[in-house]
Amino acid sequence: MKISALNSINQQRTNNQNITKLNRQNNINNFQNENTSLPVGNYGQAQVGLNKKYNPSFGFDPVMALAFLGYALFYAGSVGLAVYQSNLDDKKRAEEAKRVAEETENSINEISKKLNVSYKEAQDYHYSFLRLAAIKPHNDGHEKGLNAVQGYGIEKYRLAMDVIAPVIAKSKGQYLGYRGKVPNGVLLYGPSGGGKTYMADKVCEHLKYFDVPVENIELTETNHAKNVRDIQNAFKNAEENFKNTGKITVINFTRDVDNFFMDRRNHPECVKEVRALLKCMENCAERGAVWMGTANNPQMIDAAILRPGRTDVKLPVGDMQDFAVGDMIKYTLYKYDEQKSSEDFDYQKLVDFMKDNTLTFTPAELELFVNQSINHKLAPSQAVTADMVIAEMQRYSQNDFPTLNDEMKKRFADDKSYMDSIDSSNEEKK
Repeated sequence: MKISALNSINQQRTNNQNITKLNRQNNINNFQNENTSLPVGNYGQAQVGLNKKYNPSFGFDPVMALAFLGYALFYAGSVGLAVYQSNLDDKKRAEEAKRVAEETENSINEISKKLNVSYKEAQDYHYSFLRLAAIKPHNDGHEKGLNAVQGYGIEKYRLAMDVIAPVIAKSKGQYLGYRGKVPNGVLLYGPSGGGKTYMADKVCEHLKYFDVPVENIELTETNHAKNVRDIQNAFKNAEENFKNTGKITVINFTRDVDNFFMDRRNHPECVKEVRALLKCMENCAERGAVWMGTANNPQMIDAAILRPGRTDVKLPVGDMQDFAVGDMIKYTLYKYDEQKSSEDFDYQKLVDFMKDNTLTFTPAELELFVNQSINHKLAPSQAVTADMVIAEMQRYSQNDFPTLNDEMKKRFADDKSYMDSIDSSNEEKK
């Protein structure tokens, strides 16, 4: 009896196993009938998995479709925004490059015309001047001379072509004939903190590396007699040095000249300084001297000083392009040995923050924000991040008055128009 019962149970178990196998085979056959051509490879296996999960019984899933559509739209929008921003930055860089290219073309054509040589020969002259100026930045944060100035591509180009190269060439006896004379005076003007004093110092540093003498003059508001003596002695020493060595001396006024050479009719206290400078600066390059100065308010300077023959290069400095902000921050990080910070720093986030909040900062302010971020680090090993610099920007904007506000930008535009009008009026007289 027991054996019979046991055989009955085994038979039932065998029947159940056969039914399970049959059902499993039927399921496989049904799936293969629904998918007559199964894909192969990794992508194909993944597709089979999707078909198994969603096709057999549920049909069209609107929730999944909407989710997929939303993700696709978000992804497309993100990519589109990134492409748009990249194109915008590329456009600005292209505009800057175009400006430099136009200056280059004008310079080559000028050489060709004045020397009566072919375009190719004039081009060789042009690039020999740039080689003399030695504009070769390494972007390691420890640049020397004009190479240390970040951004301001067109301004550096003009300083290289119109100031540095002619002075070096004249001092070394390699002067190229297409330049009638070395510029008598160079004035960098613009809003406070825009980088003009720094740029003037770097031009002088650049020239020193080529053994061009530089004499600094620091004028004072209280001792006018001393100011006059210093001006006269500087030009006299430059003239004597030129006679003895053939080298031009750059006379660098370390303080803004608009505080000392103001219009004589409205500021009689400046009469002595203005007269002394006018007497010394007339065609001074022929006697071996080039003067250089900076000004926040160029319209306050006595107009007689600004005319060509006395001030030949008038260069506006202050409107750094958006795309150069990242270069300035990176250079500052390297300058203070924050190489690790510069590698991981989100420069675009910083630029986007400034654009979204319509903020414009000068190079001096950008360096200040980096310095404050370094000082506020919790540990020496902590990296400076974009968020840290942005926090300093927010704190500064709330508690101080940014240099390049709307009023200052308008005044800067008026200054440029005024300086252009001086050159235009002199051209008409000729």
